[in-house]
Amino acid sequence: MADGLILKAIPGVASFLCAIALFWNKYLHNSLVANRKEVEAVKLDVAKNYVSHSQMDKYFSQMEKRFDRLEAKIDSKEGK
Repeated sequence: MADGLILKAIPGVASFLCAIALFWNKYLHNSLVANRKEVEAVKLDVAKNYVSHSQMDKYFSQMEKRFDRLEAKIDSKEGK
């Protein structure tokens, strides 16, 4: 008798667990979408407010000077 009851209960338990898994996946998906939107908003905010064009020009010119010095050092070592 108990065996028949267990066999009848298995599909009900399985469907209950599937429903829980589906709701959990939906929750995770919604959280992921919300997090992506927040990250994109932060990226745009940082790009707009914290880096100006004049600062970027200054940084690029500094990097060019550093690469020029590095290139000169490499060339001087190869010439020896």
